[in-house]
Amino acid sequence: AQTGLLSALADRGDAAARPAVVDLLKNNKDAIVRTAAIAALGKLGNQDDLKFLTELLGSKSVGEKGASHQSLVMLRGDQISPALAKMIAQASPTMQVGLIQVLAARQARESLPTLVETAMGEDKLVRTAAMIALGQLAKPNDLANILPAVLKATAGAERDAAERQIVLITGREKDADQRAASVLKFSATRPAAEQIILLSTVARIGGKAALEAVDAAIVSNDPQQRAAGLQALGKWGDSSVAERLFQLTQQSTNASERALLYKGFVRAGAMRDKLQNDAQRLQRMQQAMQLAQSKAEKTLVIERARTAYDVGALRLAHPYVQQPEFSNVACETIVELAHQRDLRNAHKPEFERALDLVLSVSKDEVVLDRADRYKKGQTWYRPKPGEAKSAAVGKSK
Repeated sequence: AQTGLLSALADRGDAAARPAVVDLLKNNKDAIVRTAAIAALGKLGNQDDLKFLTELLGSKSVGEKGASHQSLVMLRGDQISPALAKMIAQASPTMQVGLIQVLAARQARESLPTLVETAMGEDKLVRTAAMIALGQLAKPNDLANILPAVLKATAGAERDAAERQIVLITGREKDADQRAASVLKFSATRPAAEQIILLSTVARIGGKAALEAVDAAIVSNDPQQRAAGLQALGKWGDSSVAERLFQLTQQSTNASERALLYKGFVRAGAMRDKLQNDAQRLQRMQQAMQLAQSKAEKTLVIERARTAYDVGALRLAHPYVQQPEFSNVACETIVELAHQRDLRNAHKPEFERALDLVLSVSKDEVVLDRADRYKKGQTWYRPKPGEAKSAAVGKSK
């Protein structure tokens, strides 16, 4: 009854009910009621509730933490977002991440200077959260201030994530050929070592000017620049460079360069974009398998072949099911392809034989469950993050 009343009061938006809600929070320990009261403050509260709500961002209760986040997003008032941004400097890393996520959800562009500063901080998780927020809020003309954060990010997963946010920001520029201009302009002012780092970002953005910059690096006499150019080509934002990567892989006589080019070729060839269809993706994977020189390269092709919704991809993976070193990835690819109902139904006998083989070989419970469901004409719902892998199932219509 209390939660129902709290919900009704929140829907009415009557600020006069706020004192009663606050009092309820002070005197009630019931988790469900407290969560409902916290949620109600989003519509009934004011700036005086900021301290209380922000403290709850660090709550051990998932319900209270989620309700406080939502209330902080909904809280009305011109000074709410500036006050939240001001809190970041003195907050713990965990709290900083929560505050940054709230500001992003509030679409608080006025907090950009704080977010840029935070993206240059010392805590990796906080930097990542700030870059994600900037990816949501920033515009192309903000890039000069944001790009130093890409250089601050540690090489590997963090920098890759930062580069993806830059791609989101530049994507708001309507002229595709101009999207890399801001990054190239910024890069030209930086030392050579930093220009090499930024080349990867430029490649992810793509466009004519970006390709010229990558090409210049590839033909450079400087080994570091050439390596950066080849690596950048492998991170290109679409599949347009697949043929070039294929040719370069075939021509390469340097083992380390060839490995880099091969990986880039498989990535580009398997990419699901509008520049290539399923038949073309399949052809690329067939070419890649012919060029494969190691177990790792074959495994990569079998894994990426699942992006080609073509029965040929099933035929590519099928022979590897009974080869122990490739069995797991081949079984996963087959059930991923079987997930495409139209493809599965169009080649039902062939898929049934492949699924029977998966059922007889695989030891993975999820793969076995999926194969069994697809054979029965059922579907499998991919679990969301945090959900159990054995997701709910319903029969296909």
